[in-house]
Amino acid sequence: MGCLKKIFQSIILCFAIIGFISVGGNDFIKTKMEAFKIKHPDKTIEKANKIADFSGIGEEFEISKTASLFGYNGVIAEHRASGQKMILLDSKGNDIITPEDIESNEVDKKIEKLTKKFKYSAIKISDLEMGSKGTLVAFGKSIPFVKFRAKITKLPFGDIDGMIASYKTEDDNKLLISVNEKDKYSQLITQEFFKKVKK
Repeated sequence: MGCLKKIFQSIILCFAIIGFISVGGNDFIKTKMEAFKIKHPDKTIEKANKIADFSGIGEEFEISKTASLFGYNGVIAEHRASGQKMILLDSKGNDIITPEDIESNEVDKKIEKLTKKFKYSAIKISDLEMGSKGTLVAFGKSIPFVKFRAKITKLPFGDIDGMIASYKTEDDNKLLISVNEKDKYSQLITQEFFKKVKK
């Protein structure tokens, strides 16, 4: 008898759901969900906006996560069409790599020192090669960058191309990184993203 009662209750519940949907229940749920999203913004965006203002990046880019990288707070964004990753690290006033380092002839040593922080993690970086230098706009300021190529083990792809740039003021120090698979990296995508990031 108890089993029959449960079946009967399940049938009634199914009819109730069908009735709810038929009188516009779907629209009601969507409206409530949208209102909830407005009142409770995505926690990832909330955390990201503590590091910088990403409100102007547009729909072609997506903030995929906030994380601790190299021991510093970071934001990882992705270009939806190409999969290219942009990383912004907030070094909290510590000089990881300065604009002067990037413009110097010893930038490779500084970057190698930074990559050694991955020594005990699952990801290994090796065969670092430095490329051309230039400037890009971020936070409304022209800052120096240097391109690089490296091998990464224990990831779905092995070789990457990218760039690293440094932004520094008296009270702020940020590291900007952009990477993609070898021969798929685009400096134009990098520049388009970082010029939209504000303080």
